[in-house]
Amino acid sequence: MIIKEFSPKDFDKLEPYWRELECGEEMTAFQTYDWYRMVNQNYLQSKMRYFFKAFYILVLDQDGTPVMIAPLMLQKIKFGNKFPKAIYFLGRETCTDYFSFIYKVCSIQAIDACFTYIKNTKKIRHFVLTRIREESTLYCALNSSYKCVETSGECVALYPPATFEELTASWKKNFRNNYRNVVNRMHTDGVQFNTFVLSKVSQKQYQDIMTLHQERKKNKQKAAKEKMSFLGRLYNRVIDFSSKPLPVLAEYPNLWIILTYHEERLIAFFYGPYEKDKKTVRLLFTGVSSNYYKYSIGINQLMFYLKESYDTLGHAEELCIDFTRGAEEYKSRIGGKLSHIFSLDFEVN
Repeated sequence: MIIKEFSPKDFDKLEPYWRELECGEEMTAFQTYDWYRMVNQNYLQSKMRYFFKAFYILVLDQDGTPVMIAPLMLQKIKFGNKFPKAIYFLGRETCTDYFSFIYKVCSIQAIDACFTYIKNTKKIRHFVLTRIREESTLYCALNSSYKCVETSGECVALYPPATFEELTASWKKNFRNNYRNVVNRMHTDGVQFNTFVLSKVSQKQYQDIMTLHQERKKNKQKAAKEKMSFLGRLYNRVIDFSSKPLPVLAEYPNLWIILTYHEERLIAFFYGPYEKDKKTVRLLFTGVSSNYYKYSIGINQLMFYLKESYDTLGHAEELCIDFTRGAEEYKSRIGGKLSHIFSLDFEVN
């Protein structure tokens, strides 16, 4: 098996290999060439990319045919027990919610060859491969071939039934009552929201989204800061300083965006990538202005999208709204189904 190594500066040369493999059945939007082109650009813009990290994108070729691409990153400096010096998937600090090697058919021979190459040429044996989907062949292959320490994470996806009535009928009584109360509160307060489903945004809309996103991120970090170690806080500061926001809205070709306005003000958004079949959306980022929490804008956005889908298609049972990481209660209360992702920590002998 032949292994070709590429650097981030040579990323464009990877396109013919990547396009051939990204159509594999287990691949998601996060494994496409277009997605990784953005991830790669994020690192190229990073002010300190080579101080803490090294990047290796490997193409494994069998008899003239590419069989696997391995986008990898070396964390050169240990940041506590949570971030050891090890090999990770490229893009760990970005909004990539599912990771995998890129392949049509998962080959343990290609995986072994990749790890042996890293061990022999980079002198690194420690691997921490995160956010691998439980149902993937890669997860099974790594677990069966290496002595892995697992850390699990929860994800939730909504698979709507045939009709909107069936969806609302599946809700628990208290959730239906809460949703009804929110609608009544909007009427009582005399507020009206305008919601739009888009595939791209203007520069002003992008800036409005980033402002709301940064507000939400700041509030979450403030709440988590007290529980975080000194090294964890230092690591987050380094990431914030050295990386720019991933320009998903500006560059990814298959986007799903919901914007909600009160008068002229953006008060909530959802966005993430569509899968190429347009039946599955991966919900990456959400943001709701704290002044509008009492109206459950996020739930209202989802209901708007689902109603529009039912009205347009006549059904929605082929759709999937994947909330990706996190199992917040509201996701299950609207009918979401739980799944798992795993981080696998292991050494190559």
